[in-house]
Amino acid sequence: MLKIDRQNFIMNELKNEGSILISNLSDSLNCHEETIRRDLKELESIGKLKRIHGGAYLPDYSDRSVPIDLRTSFFKEEKREMAQIALSFISPGDTIMLDSSTTCLQLAQAILDSQITVTLITNSLRICVLCDSNKKGNATLVCAGGQLRKKTSSFVGYKTTDMISSNFANIAFLSNPAINIKYGLTDNNLNEANVRKCMLEHSKQHIFLMDHTKFSKTSSNVFGQISDMDILITNKKLNKDWETILQEKEVRFHYTC
Repeated sequence: MLKIDRQNFIMNELKNEGSILISNLSDSLNCHEETIRRDLKELESIGKLKRIHGGAYLPDYSDRSVPIDLRTSFFKEEKREMAQIALSFISPGDTIMLDSSTTCLQLAQAILDSQITVTLITNSLRICVLCDSNKKGNATLVCAGGQLRKKTSSFVGYKTTDMISSNFANIAFLSNPAINIKYGLTDNNLNEANVRKCMLEHSKQHIFLMDHTKFSKTSSNVFGQISDMDILITNKKLNKDWETILQEKEVRFHYTC
């Protein structure tokens, strides 16, 4: 297939689906993944799409969040491993807040599988659906509803933060898009940032689950500082600068590796 035909196919898939995986394109077009990566790189260079690990999506300059279907495909095993470590901090009877990240979706699954009796407060539609399908009944669900962001399958807005504000949790588990030594905890979307900030303010302990790609990046909306973290769980060993700043801020950190 000619390059122009491949790239037209890619753009049509993006317009129909909003996001694409390199592995799926490779199968559909019957060509090597490296060929697809070159096509995506070229299309990104002319502003047609935004590349990310394992795929690409249509850029929305008013909302830089990565679509949830694409995020769900990233680092599945690493997210499961981080969720298992996070599970060790939960006690029966705890009230827990979970944000709309795909990492917290993995944690919700781990909680349901463990049969620990807890109350879950979340703005994630997918976590709500997961809990609704759970037959074991070990989790009491409080859905912080509001305006639904389809891109992230999450509820946001003042109704969401009002609901969260009327509760207090033993632990808030968060996994925001980026963390930076200088600017702290950041988010791609102001509404999502406000929800995460509200969860920080209405919980006793703050535990962050962050894969290695999120470090030293900066998103546009700051909702907290590194000192707001109590515990950090990540999948790869951090460099010396990060370990030093975490120790200075009295943040405990755990590695899955």
